[in-house]
Amino acid sequence: MRTALIASFALFGLAACGEDDPVQLTTVDPASKWVVQPSRAEVRANDGGEDWDIDNSAPDIVVKTSCPASGGNTTGETNEVESYTPTWSGGGCTARADDLVNDGVDFEVRDVDTSLDPDDGVAEASLQITEDDLLAGTVTITRVGDLESFTVTLTED
Repeated sequence: MRTALIASFALFGLAACGEDDPVQLTTVDPASKWVVQPSRAEVRANDGGEDWDIDNSAPDIVVKTSCPASGGNTTGETNEVESYTPTWSGGGCTARADDLVNDGVDFEVRDVDTSLDPDDGVAEASLQITEDDLLAGTVTITRVGDLESFTVTLTED
């Protein structure tokens, strides 16, 4: 799935994470810290033609976020939300502006289930953040995996 996302970035002229020379920030302080927070998603009605959960309920969505950081990554995980349109206000990660712009952020979205019905992968994405994204404070990507849309807020810490 990650390969498909990087390929779709290429179709729209966007750089995949880790490509090309480091980006120089002109407005945002490169050393400033930013919180990357999954804020909302729209999940497709079914998982490849199957119900998300064994009891036919809405998926129980959790997002794991991995931000680049010197000496390793910082991670965060949202609370589980049972909904086709989940929203979150916690569970993001923090990184420097220059690391976000040059290395991007990884997301893993999954439907948490019981031992009788194993967890379903919903989407995985490597999102390249731009300086304009930081200034706007939000990024939305569409049609990734089983997500119609996925929105992240970006807040200076």
